[in-house]
Amino acid sequence: MSETTSLRIRMTLDRRSKFIATLSNIMTKMSTTSEALAQNIK
Repeated sequence: MSETTSLRIRMTLDRRSKFIATLSNIMTKMSTTSEALAQNIK
């Protein structure tokens, strides 16, 4: 495999892991917010 190909793959995987981490943070914030709302309603 050429160096540019492996570099491109590494960049893509890095971008993907950052995207997944961001998505995970958003999901956590959303669930925390909905828990807080549920507590406020009670």
